[in-house]
Amino acid sequence: MFWDFLFYGIIAVGAILFVALTIYRIDWARHPEKYKDIAGDEDPQKAEYRKKKEADKKAAAQKAKEKEKQLKRQKRVDKLNHYRAINGKGPVGMDGKPIDKKKK
Repeated sequence: MFWDFLFYGIIAVGAILFVALTIYRIDWARHPEKYKDIAGDEDPQKAEYRKKKEADKKAAAQKAKEKEKQLKRQKRVDKLNHYRAINGKGPVGMDGKPIDKKKK
C-alpha cells in the first residue's frame, strides 16, 4: 500500500513538473524579453539578428499596408473609369486627373 502511494506519487509529481516546465519553456520562447535577467547576457550576434528580424517584420507590415492602400485606390480608379466610360468620358489616372491620350 505504501509503495503504491509512493510509486503513483512520484509519477504524478513527474507529470506535473513535465507539464509545468513545458509551459514555462513555451512562454520563454514566445517572450524572451521577460526572462532576460534569468538568461544572463545575450550574445551580440543574436541581439543583432533579433533586431534585424524585428525591423524586417515592421518593414513587411508597412509594405503590406501600402499595398493594401494601393489596391483600394486602384479599385476606386477602375470603378470611376468604368462609369466615365459609360458616360463617354476619358479615363482618369491614379492622381484623379484625366489622362490625355494624345501624347506629343
